[in-house]
Amino acid sequence: MDNIPKVSVVVCSYSHERYWDTIETIESLVKQSYKNIEIVLVVDRNLDLFKAFNESEYLRSLDNLIIGFSNLPGLSNARNKGVELSSGSIIAFIDDDAIADKDWISNLAVFYKDPEVVSVGGPMKPLWISGEAKWIPEEFYWTMGCSYKSQKDTIHCVRSNFGSNMSFRSMVFSKVGLFDDKYGLINNNMRTGEETEFGIRILNTLNNSKIIYTPDAVVYHKIFEFRKSFSFLVKRCFGYGRAISNIGSQKKLVDNQLQSTETNFLSYLIKFSFPERLKNIIRLRSVCTNIANIVALLTFCMVVFGGFASGELIQLINSFSRVILHFNESSHNYFGKEKTD
Repeated sequence: MDNIPKVSVVVCSYSHERYWDTIETIESLVKQSYKNIEIVLVVDRNLDLFKAFNESEYLRSLDNLIIGFSNLPGLSNARNKGVELSSGSIIAFIDDDAIADKDWISNLAVFYKDPEVVSVGGPMKPLWISGEAKWIPEEFYWTMGCSYKSQKDTIHCVRSNFGSNMSFRSMVFSKVGLFDDKYGLINNNMRTGEETEFGIRILNTLNNSKIIYTPDAVVYHKIFEFRKSFSFLVKRCFGYGRAISNIGSQKKLVDNQLQSTETNFLSYLIKFSFPERLKNIIRLRSVCTNIANIVALLTFCMVVFGGFASGELIQLINSFSRVILHFNESSHNYFGKEKTD
């Protein structure tokens, strides 16, 4: 194994409800065809869960497993702890409710033969736990953490990959920094965008670097019942819109990739998604499903825009407040000096 790079795979967990799901995730890593792997399990602020994992006979039997604990809140901080504990030249990430295909790591690692490649990821395929929700448009499967319709499914360069299917050269973290904890889930808070922000930071910092998407590096994401609820999906849409606004105000990406991904997605909806479903309705094909899809498409688009608009408004208010504060301070200094004179 000395001639193949060591890959550290970080798994983050915070809830007892995901105990057995986490075990299943780790089992899928143990079964990888790529053998030079280190598994880094990070527990997010849950001492009881940390104790349970340490007492697991199965986990204790694994000689390539490290169990760490994060005192800081949120997924981004847990991932950062995983980076700190990792010793591999490549660091991959998978969530505690996902299952890796047996060739997942092999299909990621092969791209690192190219020195310009600094990050590789792949598709997230839905694993329906309680039946498929056909009313949810495939274009918005990203709200459930899965690959979506309109997403290019060939090997190509991207802005970022799914958080549960991404990998990086370890040197990226020393040169670019860690995940920004202003983004990312904290408990059930629908904050998103940490992968996007990090990808943009990489492309802005490391000249001629490539972030690759490959359809062969497959991870399956469990779709629990709560992920199919309307309220959950709306929160995800709003959170994503807000995140894009926040990231856009802080990062300037070459080739304008920040906006191009969303612009291409919207263009696909207008050119293909809506016309396709309208044709199906006219031809009396799955009428109810297609009507539900159209309603969901319109609703989710408006919610994303609402999240983006709210983020822009908050930034405008903050900017105005800073101007007023600066004006007040300047006035105070001026008049204070005048009185002294």
